[in-house]
Amino acid sequence: MAVRIDPGLCSQNHRCPMIDVCPVEAISQEGFALPTVDPERCISCGQCVAGCGKGAMSLADDDAPVRS
Repeated sequence: MAVRIDPGLCSQNHRCPMIDVCPVEAISQEGFALPTVDPERCISCGQCVAGCGKGAMSLADDDAPVRS
């Protein structure tokens, strides 16, 4: 499983609060750009998915196409 971020739902106008939620520091962000998830660090715990108030994060199969 991998965390996907839907750019259509992510407002990208502030620092992503899920950066601090991730227990393994897998989420990063440059400025207010779309956050990225490091697949090498992500443990697919779902804490960011549950905590994202915009519903922009989801867990998907690694082989699933990325929505944009």
